[in-house]
Amino acid sequence: MVGFIHFLLDAGLFALLRFGGVFPELAKTLSFVVTASSSYYFNRRFTFRSGDLAILKQYSRYFSVAMVGLFINTGSFSIYLRIFGLPEYLSFIAAAATAMFWNFLVNKFWTFRR
Repeated sequence: MVGFIHFLLDAGLFALLRFGGVFPELAKTLSFVVTASSSYYFNRRFTFRSGDLAILKQYSRYFSVAMVGLFINTGSFSIYLRIFGLPEYLSFIAAAATAMFWNFLVNKFWTFRR
């Protein structure tokens, strides 16, 4: 549920930025980065129910995973959009799905491991 809500937030910000004339890859990057911190909080609290007191260390790990996820997300977005010729919003959805697996698995087994 946390991932889906942040996907909607990411999509909404992307749409607003594109409506404002921001280049597609930049809009995708900005929307992703803005949702990362909020996503950390809600994943920590609800998805993985982490009680780890080393919040800075955990956030650093989460942010590292998010940065790799950002490259996966924006890279696949660009490939779907520019190489495969998919429409922007379909490329957005496909890129989010591509990065979702990386983000969830690495966060589960590294960032929030118990």
